[in-house]
Amino acid sequence: MSFTLVTTCQSAYEYDIHELQDNSEDINLQDLLIFAKNQGFKESLLEDLNINEFAKKIDKDPDSAFIEDPAIDAAVSLYQGIPCFYVRHSGIEHIYLHSSLSSKVIDHDESEKRIDLIDDLEGLLADQLDWLEAKTPLEHKKALINFFSDNKALLIENNIPLQSLVGHKERKYAQELDMKRFQSEFKTVRTLMKKYSTDSELSI
Repeated sequence: MSFTLVTTCQSAYEYDIHELQDNSEDINLQDLLIFAKNQGFKESLLEDLNINEFAKKIDKDPDSAFIEDPAIDAAVSLYQGIPCFYVRHSGIEHIYLHSSLSSKVIDHDESEKRIDLIDDLEGLLADQLDWLEAKTPLEHKKALINFFSDNKALLIENNIPLQSLVGHKERKYAQELDMKRFQSEFKTVRTLMKKYSTDSELSI
């Protein structure tokens, strides 16, 4: 199976979920079902969310029950720095990874150390002079590239995307660079994304 449910927000470390939510991009539910069908996991997705049983109760087909349920939404994001998608059903995020990436998931203790490191790196970036002085998109991107170069080993070893170190306003600059860095991983969810660009001349 190409995609599997790896955890939910009820089982995951809470700060992994905060990171997941902060870096999310909404996706269309109908597009997700088409994607799941093409990837061969549509039935397991509906079963994970108990949609088949619910559809029988309300006398609808499972696809319609899923798409039309106001308690369901979905997004592409990063879980522990790994490109993923999640389905939020009645406030509970169900997180799916491609099977080729699921081995990268770390346990709670390691995740806590990773989140602490993110906090430390976020502080370092906030104090970096070229980041403080950046005013244009290009200046922000160049500052992020310099930061990545200076902290490359830590960022790679702990699977930390630049998006997790910046505020909402600057996230689009970091996202473009992360797309280049995680290009092969993002390809697993590429067709779900509204925008997927790795054409920037800048890369890390």
